[in-house]
Amino acid sequence: MKRVTLIIFLIITTISTAVYAQKGHYFSANIGGGIHDIRYTLGDYGDKTAGMGFRGGLGWQWMFSEHFGVGLGADFNTLKTTGKLAFAESTPNLTDNENGLNFTSNVTYNNLKEVDNMQVADIPLSLYYQAMLSERLRLLVGVNGFYSAALSQKYKTKGGDIAVGKYFPDYNLDYSGLDDREHGVYSVSDFSGDMKLKKSLFGTGAQIQLCYALGETRRVELVFGIYGAYRFADQKDNASGKVFNFETAEYKGITQSDLAGKVASVNFGGAVGLRIRIGGKEKEPEIEEEPVKPTEPEQLVAETEPEQPTEDEQPSDSQQPTEDEQPAIVDVQPSIEQEQPPVQIVDNTPKSEPLRPQVSRLEELLSNIPPIQMPFNSCTIAPSMRSILDDVAAAWKDNQSQKILLTGHTCNIGTSEVNMRLGAKRAESVKQELVNRGVSPAQITTESCGDTEPIVPNTSDENRQKNRRVEIKLMK
Repeated sequence: MKRVTLIIFLIITTISTAVYAQKGHYFSANIGGGIHDIRYTLGDYGDKTAGMGFRGGLGWQWMFSEHFGVGLGADFNTLKTTGKLAFAESTPNLTDNENGLNFTSNVTYNNLKEVDNMQVADIPLSLYYQAMLSERLRLLVGVNGFYSAALSQKYKTKGGDIAVGKYFPDYNLDYSGLDDREHGVYSVSDFSGDMKLKKSLFGTGAQIQLCYALGETRRVELVFGIYGAYRFADQKDNASGKVFNFETAEYKGITQSDLAGKVASVNFGGAVGLRIRIGGKEKEPEIEEEPVKPTEPEQLVAETEPEQPTEDEQPSDSQQPTEDEQPAIVDVQPSIEQEQPPVQIVDNTPKSEPLRPQVSRLEELLSNIPPIQMPFNSCTIAPSMRSILDDVAAAWKDNQSQKILLTGHTCNIGTSEVNMRLGAKRAESVKQELVNRGVSPAQITTESCGDTEPIVPNTSDENRQKNRRVEIKLMK
């Protein structure tokens, strides 16, 4: 109740301040989308894929100074994620109610895909900073804290199944792969329901926007931006137990089980929208103008007729110049230099083709060869794989400056520590074979990933054999 009261107080305070503000305030609307993910981890139990989502929002902003302002908004977001379970779990020392026999329950998740969807409403309280980039373009940066309320939380399986079987150790009997629900042996695949996460939580976010003013009044701005938000509270609500209860055939969902760690949500994407100034007029950005140079006043020149000489002042005939004494009149005209056309220089040199990166023989070979597979709990290289190492060594000798990376892998049988050591031994085994073939040991680096990077799920003996391998790559 205290949280709701605080939120209502902040809303009333912000809106009231904006209404009576002397500076302009803004109303904004935007839509967008991006990565809207429900975050959790599955570890070795399966894989998780982030989903895409939609966002729409309304906001009220008050810029109380030239650069700073506050705002209040309401956003709607959709979030999505997909989890795929691929593992088996056993519950031993159970007693059959019909015959009193001791048995072990085996539940196998065969690539069961669960799609989770959420709809949330956020109320962000923001602090803004703005800077004018040009006469019409401004940068707007905001940070916020927000209250988030979940409107809908649903899950639904869309592929794979769950197989339930029984094993009686006293008689070495395995009842699996049957469809006998009455005796607890069956497979199921279609589930849907509510995720039952916390409905109320808090988060923080940020946004960067470019606002371009339209028209002569510049009251309407076209907005382009990016945003990010993180709801940092764990949304799991008293979750415990297994994903599936084989006794009641009840499916909880991944987020309500012990498999998922902390459940949170994150948004990141882009948005477009409009921003409208509806308050008092803001001070327009000042534009520097070049000073106008004052013109000099025109000087009036009085045109006076030349004085005519009087009769007494008229020159006599003797004073008149003779024809021979007449000054020669030379008609001088300025010479006009004709403008010469520009000279065009044509480069007929053939243009060379752009250089293409050359791929070495070793790089091309490593992109096509399979991993070096090894038997269970062994570092022995099969004879069929030795020809691959011959080719690698021969290709390396063409360019002995190339560095090779060897990565050892294992299946999921055994502890993580044991598998990490076994992966390292497998990589060293392949390194020794390459050194025996003439490759410099200084040009080889080894590492181990243990059972952390399977190429296929460890759900069968065939798949586990594929994961027992050494990968050969070229170090860049």
